[in-house]
Amino acid sequence: MYTVGLNRNCRLLSSPDKNNAGNFASLITLKKCKSMTEYLLLFRNASLENGYLATSQDMAEDMPKWQAWIGNIASQGKLLHTAPMQYEASIVSEEQVSTGHPYKESNSVLVSGFMICKSDDMEEVQSWGKTCPIHKYPHSSVEIRPLIPFPTN
Repeated sequence: MYTVGLNRNCRLLSSPDKNNAGNFASLITLKKCKSMTEYLLLFRNASLENGYLATSQDMAEDMPKWQAWIGNIASQGKLLHTAPMQYEASIVSEEQVSTGHPYKESNSVLVSGFMICKSDDMEEVQSWGKTCPIHKYPHSSVEIRPLIPFPTN
């Protein structure tokens, strides 16, 4: 016979013997098990007329900082996906397709990369955003948006 339950981290626990159920002192019900929220982080910074503000040398110098910052989130098991974006873009509306330049805000700020991560609370994600290496550049920011899961019914 098996005893089955969930621990505080929503991990499935099982025991081959009901007498060992004491090993699961913190069994909880599935209703109490809250899954982490997924968040989209958009990295924004200023750009030049036809490219990013960062030079290849800047990018090479920044890479260890980005690796350490992303590695911290990944080591906690909370990184889902991340990538920088190429400068070239297509902007599609019902009327036309514009290729070449990405959408820029009036001060030449654009999205240069993204991350999808998960966390128990927004404050943790905001603390990651505050220490993001993107802040080295003028007019940079990290926009954080909670993602809404599609219904699975």
